[in-house]
Amino acid sequence: MREEEFAAIRQYLYDETGISLSAGKRDMACSRLAKRLRHFGLNSYSAYLRKVQDGDPPTERQEFINCLTTNKTDFFREPHHFDFLRDTVIPQLRASGRKRLRLWCAASSTGEEPYTLAMTLREHCPASEGWDARILASDIDTSVLAHAERGVYDLDRAGDIPPAMLHKYFLRGTGAKAGKISARPELRELLTFRQINLIEEPWPIRAQFDVIFCRNVVIYFDRDTQHKLLTRFAAQLDPNGFLFLGHSENIHWLADTFAPLGSTVYKMRGGTDTPPPARTLPRSAARPEAAPRPARRPRLRSRGLRKTSTTSFSATSRRRAARPSSRRCSARAWPRASTTRKRASVG
Repeated sequence: MREEEFAAIRQYLYDETGISLSAGKRDMACSRLAKRLRHFGLNSYSAYLRKVQDGDPPTERQEFINCLTTNKTDFFREPHHFDFLRDTVIPQLRASGRKRLRLWCAASSTGEEPYTLAMTLREHCPASEGWDARILASDIDTSVLAHAERGVYDLDRAGDIPPAMLHKYFLRGTGAKAGKISARPELRELLTFRQINLIEEPWPIRAQFDVIFCRNVVIYFDRDTQHKLLTRFAAQLDPNGFLFLGHSENIHWLADTFAPLGSTVYKMRGGTDTPPPARTLPRSAARPEAAPRPARRPRLRSRGLRKTSTTSFSATSRRRAARPSSRRCSARAWPRASTTRKRASVG
C-alpha cells in the first residue's frame, strides 16, 4: 500500500465514520483490506477505494467499514461498571420510586457487553417486582452486529461469567453444537439491536436514556468529533442520567456537561445529587491525539445502506424465569435471531 493510498483510505474512513486512523495503522489497513482486493481481483488499493466510493457494488462501503473497525470485547469487561450499575444506578431509581430503566449500549460489537448488561438487569431489576427495563444495542459494523443478535458463543468465551449466571441465562449446546452456548430468551427479550453510525445525523432513535455505555470508542475520534458526539449523548440522556466510558477515556475537558464520578463513570451535570464540578483541563493538557486529524470533506451521500424504518422499542413485562434444574441444558430451545433494522423508540 503506497503512502498516498493509505492517506486516501484514512480520509475516506474519517469522512464516513469519524474514525481517525493513526499513521501507525498502515500495515493493519493493508492486511484487512487485502481480502477485499482478492475478492474483486484488483491489484491496487486505489482501485479498490474507487469501487467503494462509486458504490460498485453498493454494499462495498459497509464491507470497507467492517474491515477497518476494531471489535475487542468480553463478558463483564471492566466489571466495576456493572457493579456501579447494580450498587448505585438501580438503587437510585428505586429510591426515586421509578422502576423504568432505559439503557443504550452504543458499541455492542459481538454482543458480550449488551448480554452482560441484560444479565445485570435481570438479576437486579426483575419484572416480577414491576421493573420495566430495555436495552438498545447498536454498532456501525454489520458483521459483528449480526453475531451479537444471534447470541451464540464459544464456551471458552464465557470464562468471566459467574457459573451460576452462566447456567441461569445460557443454554449449552449438545451434539453438533457442543462447545457452544446460546443466550436464553430471558436475555434476548430485553435487547433491541440496531445499526447506528455515531456521526450520522439524526440518529434513528426516539428515546431518553437513563444510562449510555460507550466504552473504548471515543479514543478513535479526534477532539472535535468527541465533543460533537458527547454533546449529542448529553441531549439523549435523562437529566439524572449516567455515561460510562472506557478505562483509557478521559473527558474532564467537558466538565461543564458531565460530572466525573470516578472509574470513567460520568453523570449529567445539573441533575439531582450531582457532585462538585471537576477541574476543567486546558486543551494543551488533554490526551494527545494518535495522529493529526484529516481535514473533513463535505459529507458524501451514503451508499449501500437501507434507510431505517420506524418500530416500537416497547417495554417487556414478562415474569422473571425460574431457575432451571441442574440437568444439562439442551440447545433445542435456541430461538431464531431477527435481522430487522428499524428505528428504535422507547415507549
